[in-house]
Amino acid sequence: MLSIDSFGGNMKRFFSEYKFTTGLLFLAIFIVISYILTDNLPELFPYGDALFKLLSDLSLAYMASFIFFILVQYLPETKKRQKYQEIALRQLRIPLYVHARLFLYVYKSSVTEITNSNLDALEDLFNDSFYKEIRAFDVTKQAPLDSQKTWIEYIGQECLRFSNSLEKITDKYTYYLDSNIIEAIEELRNSHFMRFFLGEAEIRVYTIENCWVHIDNVLDSYKGKNVSIFNASGELDIVKEHIEYFLSLVKIYNDTHQSKPIVVDNQLWKDSIAPKAGSAIGNI
Repeated sequence: MLSIDSFGGNMKRFFSEYKFTTGLLFLAIFIVISYILTDNLPELFPYGDALFKLLSDLSLAYMASFIFFILVQYLPETKKRQKYQEIALRQLRIPLYVHARLFLYVYKSSVTEITNSNLDALEDLFNDSFYKEIRAFDVTKQAPLDSQKTWIEYIGQECLRFSNSLEKITDKYTYYLDSNIIEAIEELRNSHFMRFFLGEAEIRVYTIENCWVHIDNVLDSYKGKNVSIFNASGELDIVKEHIEYFLSLVKIYNDTHQSKPIVVDNQLWKDSIAPKAGSAIGNI
């Protein structure tokens, strides 16, 4: 059963999506009202009344078919789409949380002292301090969450999992997702940050030399040296761009599931939970 607010929202969306169909409805209403109001007036030309009556009857038929389409097809289909869209967004919860946790780990590994360990909103994590401190983040350091991998390998692995999760959701629910949700997901999956850590782009390793290096060559070429890939405005910009896309998708999820929003897990700041603060600081 649709509530009044839900019905009003659906109709507003319908009028926005079906502008031509809605325009014809208003024209039909105008014709019917005009015919009723001018029924007793003399004809302006022979058979004018019969022609006007025909237009009025066709308009009434159009209005009836319009109402039938709304009640029998559009509203039930919209309700179904909203249901599956809600399910799709619900499946985003874990991938979004894990991705947010990844950036918390990067920030935690880049500072010696945690000063903002009690955040209410996820947006608060990505402040000026975040972008300043991650400039010291050395991707060649060992990732304590996976002893077999360096940070650059670990982030790449997590980005691949994240991208695959988003792809599965869009493939399964594309028909039911609003265009703005699909656009938000695609922007996030195709960000420069994702492309780099998935091995599809190059990046300037500014602290070593001012040149472009493919991700596959970073570790081999600069083994034993600090690789603080975010210590340059261009590389820092790709993080900011990615965070912007990420928070946009988080907002869509949080607006739909306000009882279970994506937030910062402040327990992760504890030193007893890997990684330790400052464990991936390089020389900048």
